Amino acid sequence: MARYEVHRLIQSLIKDRGQCERYNINPDAFFKNFDLVPNEEDVLRKGTAEALSSININPILQMHYLLITNPEMSEHVSITGCLKLMKGGS
Repeated sequence: MARYEVHRLIQSLIKDRGQCERYNINPDAFFKNFDLVPNEEDVLRKGTAEALSSININPILQMHYLLITNPEMSEHVSITGCLKLMKGGS
């Protein structure tokens, strides 16, 4: 499991639009607000699913971080197909 500080950083992005703005303006300065070790900063800068998984970030928090840091990713994420199947469709 990733250290709590990494999870706390991602949770702050989810909960506070101002945090997202600060992150978007200067990720390096934003990271300094958290007690991250260099490897964690590197993983968050890289921001890929593989990198996030490498330090065992919670999968739900990974999804949120990927969507926050790569907004275009939301075009590829949908539960529409699953909902259709749940309602008996194909």
